[in-house]
Amino acid sequence: MENKTENNTINTTGDNNKKGIIVRQRSNKGIITLFVMLIIIIVGLALTLPFHYILSEGMMFPKNNLTFSYTFITVSDIDNLIERYNNANSLEKLAMNNEPIIRKLLEKGIICDKQISEETTNEESEEKKDTSPESNTTIEDSGTFTDSRDGKIYKTIRIGTQTWMAENLAYNAKNGCCAWENNEKNVAKSGYFYEWETAKVVCPKGWHMPTDAEWTTLTNYLGGESVAGGKLKECGTSHWFGPNSGATNSSGFTAQGWGYRGSNFTFSSLNASGGWWSATETKQNGDFAWIRTVHYDNGKINRSNDVTYYAYNVRCVRD
Repeated sequence: MENKTENNTINTTGDNNKKGIIVRQRSNKGIITLFVMLIIIIVGLALTLPFHYILSEGMMFPKNNLTFSYTFITVSDIDNLIERYNNANSLEKLAMNNEPIIRKLLEKGIICDKQISEETTNEESEEKKDTSPESNTTIEDSGTFTDSRDGKIYKTIRIGTQTWMAENLAYNAKNGCCAWENNEKNVAKSGYFYEWETAKVVCPKGWHMPTDAEWTTLTNYLGGESVAGGKLKECGTSHWFGPNSGATNSSGFTAQGWGYRGSNFTFSSLNASGGWWSATETKQNGDFAWIRTVHYDNGKINRSNDVTYYAYNVRCVRD
């Protein structure tokens, strides 16, 4: 009799364990089912809700003249839209400007209509006619320049009385220069970063690295230090952190936030700032030269100095 009782106890315990396993399996299946249903609901809402939502910007607006068929729009979607907008001709931009998403992005300064910005800049130039010696010139596309040393073609832009390269110099000087994060694949977008001694002589024939005074001429023409940075900065957040305040790129300079190479040969400030050497030493404490920087969170251009063994980008200006 005692053996039978023990067997019954063992069987009962085994049955209870099986029931526990069954309960856990049912519980797991229930969680999976709820998760699948939640995904279906989210996808359904994304396709059917009558508005767009840009997660990165906290922006919501109706789905009229649909640019996207889905609700939740990513940073990658916005970058692709900005590229399409920048490459559009005047008629295509006019049509795109009727779309709510474009209007919202224009209002936020995430993208900018260069044509509108140029009209604003020309109006500002008209206002400066009585006082500014550069007032009889305008900002205009100047075309391209081919560097005979390596065949690289650069966009150029005329701003006031000066003609600038509209992109960072990308000539491999072998010594005293480096690619961002030492990855040559980045050069096509960022250009090279140069130590100051190399930067002084790296521009091609017919061009030179701008002096501190030439940077000041550019700054003054664009309205002064408090606003010139925004007129130099590329719009959007492809190469800048949001909100990329004040960016209009009305100058066509297309400054991007590639940062710099600093102490211990470390690279810093990607998407936060862009910086360029001048050809002018500070003449204090030695080994310092003037630079210009612009930042993501304001529309200023900053005049400061840094040690000459740091590496910054270079923009060449025509002789």
